[in-house]
Amino acid sequence: MLNWYELPTANNAVVNRFLKMLCNRSSLKDVCMDIIYLIGGANTGLVNKTVLPFIIQYTPSSMSTKQVWHYGQVVETGEFKKYDYGKKTNLKRYNSTKPPFYDFSKVKAPMGIFYGDSDPFATPRMAEEFVKVVPNLVLNYQVPIRGFNHLDFLLAHNIKELVYDKICELFSNYTS
Repeated sequence: MLNWYELPTANNAVVNRFLKMLCNRSSLKDVCMDIIYLIGGANTGLVNKTVLPFIIQYTPSSMSTKQVWHYGQVVETGEFKKYDYGKKTNLKRYNSTKPPFYDFSKVKAPMGIFYGDSDPFATPRMAEEFVKVVPNLVLNYQVPIRGFNHLDFLLAHNIKELVYDKICELFSNYTS
């Protein structure tokens, strides 16, 4: 609609300058972390503030606007369907006015899902619904830390033990 194809725009100088100003001052590190947790989920105490320079070096990363809209469609409808372009374009693309559901019966690879109880972008309810449609699910793993959120998957000080080791174990069970 606005000819924006990625959000936020990659290497946005204004956003990066603001984050660096805010997060590099020791007196503002708590404010900086509050902003980060506002986006990624409640503060679990698992992220060490000394990683802030690393975080702001790569933040914000961008994503496709279509990806954001599609995620919104999934959340709004509660259905995991292909992107809804609107009736006219759907008819051209899908031969139907509504987007089709993803056909998970075609998934042959063993799958594992990982989620936290406080992830605002992949909630336990979403995981519960996903489990119902995914064939070959070999691991349904909720991280056993109360309040575990989206940001913790990347920045928790103990993420290796909590998640990464389980992912490696899963891969090692299914490599030839």
